[in-house]
Amino acid sequence: MNLFETKHETPWEYYTASDVLSSTVTGCLNVVPLSDFYTQYTEQDEIDRNYDERNILYHDVKDSSIVDMFTDRTLIGDIEHTLGVTLALKGVKLTLMSITGPRDVWIHPDSSDKIVSIIIYLGSECMRGKGTWIYADERALHTKLDHIPNTSCMFAPNTNTWHSCPEIAAGSTPRRSLMINYVDIPNRLQMIKDPTLMIPDNVYRL
Repeated sequence: MNLFETKHETPWEYYTASDVLSSTVTGCLNVVPLSDFYTQYTEQDEIDRNYDERNILYHDVKDSSIVDMFTDRTLIGDIEHTLGVTLALKGVKLTLMSITGPRDVWIHPDSSDKIVSIIIYLGSECMRGKGTWIYADERALHTKLDHIPNTSCMFAPNTNTWHSCPEIAAGSTPRRSLMINYVDIPNRLQMIKDPTLMIPDNVYRL
């Protein structure tokens, strides 16, 4: 799996790639029924006054073969070397996301607990300009990536990595993608000192 096919340096560093997953894996992810998805209102939604979260549906990926792909030591090493991050003792969360529309633009740099963000576009339809939108700052749109099935976008979030999901109109084709987030998690000592700390069920240790 090559997530580093093309490096983009402006307006900030991110990587795109094609033919990321096998047809078996994409087929498995594409057939998960929407009835198995859930809605979730997050703290970030509250901060950004994002009140249409019901138009985004989520599904936690628990297939061990897919989890194994993104906990693979070779891949982890490649990500660490390329992005200059440390993932030892961290976690990974894999989530299917379906935007059913209508959906407004929500420009954000990503939450501070995210170390690496990867999105792999799914479905069977190419949607021009409906991939990730990349911004130079909180307002200045720089690039609209296309939603091309089995292509990806990857970056290490920081305070400058402004981006958004695309604007989706009512009646549009649902936009399905796989979100992979490498995240900070509490270590065992921290959890012993503070019993309220925990690792969510949908986050896998690296």
